[in-house]
Amino acid sequence: MKGLWGSSIAALLVGVSSGAFAADLRAPPAPVAPIYNWNGFYIGFNFGGAITNGHLTDNFTGASFSTNHDMGFIGGGQVGYNWQVSPNFILGVEGTFDGARFDDFAEVVVGNHVVSAEVNTDWIATAAGRIGFTGNLLGNILGFNLTNSTLFYAKGGGAWVQTSATVTELDARIVHPIDTLASFSASNTRSGWVAGAGIEYGVTPNFSVKVEYDHIGLSDFTHNGSFVLNNVVVNDSFTMSRHIDMFTVGGNYRFCWFAGC
Repeated sequence: MKGLWGSSIAALLVGVSSGAFAADLRAPPAPVAPIYNWNGFYIGFNFGGAITNGHLTDNFTGASFSTNHDMGFIGGGQVGYNWQVSPNFILGVEGTFDGARFDDFAEVVVGNHVVSAEVNTDWIATAAGRIGFTGNLLGNILGFNLTNSTLFYAKGGGAWVQTSATVTELDARIVHPIDTLASFSASNTRSGWVAGAGIEYGVTPNFSVKVEYDHIGLSDFTHNGSFVLNNVVVNDSFTMSRHIDMFTVGGNYRFCWFAGC
């Protein structure tokens, strides 16, 4: 009987020890990724390319010019503020200013005359609100391994573009030298709207990089004026319609004055 009790107690002790040992061998819980802090004011840079789409119509000659798919370079900076409403959602405001260098040129033949149009863009400015969600929210939905140091965002607001245009009428009957019959120019800052989207990635607690696409729609612009043709003052006007698609890359440095990074 004593042998039976001794064997039972020994088996019980071995079972308890095995269970405890097995518990010790269980994998530790996965570490929780730290929450990336998007809060705060930031300043940054951007550069990239732009494609313009539009047309210009000269009302005196009736000539119409297409300025579609002309490309150019843009570069500048941005300032803004992010408010991290929750670990996964961010609201913000942002202003951008970019110098631009893209010129659109076209010409048509009207009777014995060649009418040319040139449209230049000098700068582009925007003021927009931003809304975004972090990568771990999208990763949980799609099954990807993303953290909230990746930000997907959309933006929308107002845009202003400094544009100048020149319409020139040449005498097509003269090959060389070219005889300029008349020239008509105007410059204007046109307002419109901007809508865009982008992805931003936090490289360090203060610095992030981004890629962004923006579409700018501008209101039509009509300029009235006059020029001298064969010693006669002629009243003229032209109407210009234009839209711009921008593709940029850039970076932001965030200050943690009131947010803590």
